[in-house]
Amino acid sequence: HKLRKLSKVRLNLLLFAKNKHCIARAVTMSSSIETHVAAPPTVVVVGCGPGGMFFLHALATKRRALRAKGDEAGVEALPVVTCFEHASVPGGVWRARTGTATIINNPSAPAKAEVSLKEERQEDPACPHEEKKDDSMIEESMMRGLSISHTDSTSQSTEAGEDEQNEESDSDESDSDESDSDEEEEEGNFTIGEDRVTPPSANMYEALWTNGPKEAIEFPDYTFDEHFGHALPIYMPRQALLEYMQARVTRHEPTFFDEFVRFNTTVGDVKYDEDLKKFVVVSSNNVTGETTTEYYDKCLWAAGLNGRPFIPKASSSILVEGKFLGKAMHSSNMGDFDDDIRGKNVLFIGDSYSSEDLALTAIKRGVKKVYICSRSGEGAASYMGAWPMNKVEVLPICTPTAVINDGKGIRCERVEYNYKSEKYDIAENADCYDMEDISTIIFCTGYNPNMTMLDKSLRKEVEDYDTYIQMPKDWKMKENNLTEELGHIPPSKYIYPSYSTLTPGLFRGALMSNPNMMFVTQVSDVPLMEIDVGAWVMLGFVTGEVELPAREEMERINRELAIAQMDNIFMRSEMDTNYDVAFNALPDDHWSNDMLQKKTRENEHAMVHCLMRLVAELKKVAGYPHDIGDFEKLNEKGEKLVEMNIRSGYDRYALDPKNKDENSW
Repeated sequence: HKLRKLSKVRLNLLLFAKNKHCIARAVTMSSSIETHVAAPPTVVVVGCGPGGMFFLHALATKRRALRAKGDEAGVEALPVVTCFEHASVPGGVWRARTGTATIINNPSAPAKAEVSLKEERQEDPACPHEEKKDDSMIEESMMRGLSISHTDSTSQSTEAGEDEQNEESDSDESDSDESDSDEEEEEGNFTIGEDRVTPPSANMYEALWTNGPKEAIEFPDYTFDEHFGHALPIYMPRQALLEYMQARVTRHEPTFFDEFVRFNTTVGDVKYDEDLKKFVVVSSNNVTGETTTEYYDKCLWAAGLNGRPFIPKASSSILVEGKFLGKAMHSSNMGDFDDDIRGKNVLFIGDSYSSEDLALTAIKRGVKKVYICSRSGEGAASYMGAWPMNKVEVLPICTPTAVINDGKGIRCERVEYNYKSEKYDIAENADCYDMEDISTIIFCTGYNPNMTMLDKSLRKEVEDYDTYIQMPKDWKMKENNLTEELGHIPPSKYIYPSYSTLTPGLFRGALMSNPNMMFVTQVSDVPLMEIDVGAWVMLGFVTGEVELPAREEMERINRELAIAQMDNIFMRSEMDTNYDVAFNALPDDHWSNDMLQKKTRENEHAMVHCLMRLVAELKKVAGYPHDIGDFEKLNEKGEKLVEMNIRSGYDRYALDPKNKDENSW
């Protein structure tokens, strides 16, 4: 190693080690040299999407504040951070590709079909953003989300090494019987017939618009007014927000990415060495192929909760075995897809936000008809009150079961959830929906986290969603507007907090079994805000400014939080099988299934309010420079954020299909 500056003397000692025992002696030697000032901790960050960018931004912000106070000793004590990014540019899932990836093109296609994708060209991320944009530049940025280039992909060049590893999430379609996440899959291909599908990367599609109000993703230290300079629409196109995030981190630090990030570098393996008390990180340069092994005190995984596009095995197998003649692709690979949808009938599998957004995009591009099927029927698309020109038909609580009409059509059948097997079964006397002519199928089935670079010991707890708690024997749910009908339902023997807001094995992002390992996570309806706040919390863990209690105390706090959430109708139905069975046994025409009912809105408000109070509490813990209250009580700003998120959903439900002003553009 080259040892960092210690005390006032810079020591450049190159220590050669043939085995870990020699390395251990080298580490001991370095400790003995520290006579006055301890060496700052070293941190490796895996991924430069929003999570990685925001952690580095929190560090840079803290450094500027210390320098402004003349505290150079404080600056010297800050952690030394290195961020590895597989792509050549930052942004994570917020980057996009043009061009489409075909999973199934014709019945004679091989099981693994080549994915030909063109990466999005980006400006140099390290360029300063001090220069004020004129209105034409801002308008161009805003309008990029409205249209897709029709230029032939073979005529457009991209920068070398722009294979990207990204994130996004939005599915209710993931099966529980997933294949082993360590299974080798050929890079650059989709594997049909496997639950986990790994292309070169996961990206948003070029024309994506955000699905939540922009105010919930505006940063207090760099406002929309400062960046755009004029009023904005309620929802924002992907490209405009990506530029906004990059401008935020570089406006005071023009060399931000040069200083912290190693682009075109793939992290292949991360292990924790108990003897050295160090993370051993093996990475490779995508351009030169050179492999490097380095050692760090702490590790932050920011490679994306949505790093691996997911396609359910059952659905993809039906298409292959039934010899479907049309095209099928994952939503993350939607680029120049006009030829696949214009004047054609399209089926979306999955009903969450990407399904809603892509359906609207398809209507803009001249689709003949959009069908949306979903097993749960609980996504945003299933609650839309009306669609432009009535071109969308939502098929409730069903799944594809067969290819029909000589490979040209799809049959969907109604399903019901089997609580014993924890899978969906075809319902008795199930309704069938036959779509005789389907040209394109788009899987809006979400993503899985990409943790394959982490040793199993570092991710085993985080992936264990069977982690449970048991409720106090005398526990009873607080009365609510369903108590009279459902009564007091005893809780199940096992309660699963991981299906609500708690990631198994983590305490505020830190791995409880080894708090030096940290994860970027989010559970609320304000994901970018929550990720930014989480970055401040984890920086506090690294610097020691945020306390990490003993494991017993971490578990106690998590348990109390889970018990508190059991008083919320929607959260309890996610964690408690007994309550979920009773809740879902209510008839289809019950008021709780009508999102326009006042009592239903009250229940929705209670859940969103709880999620926002969790974010507020983290802001307090981290000393985040924006206050919305705490877990006990939100302030006026916090209440407004809750109301905006409630209205965002309610305005979808309230669209009237009979009102011409509401079922058109």
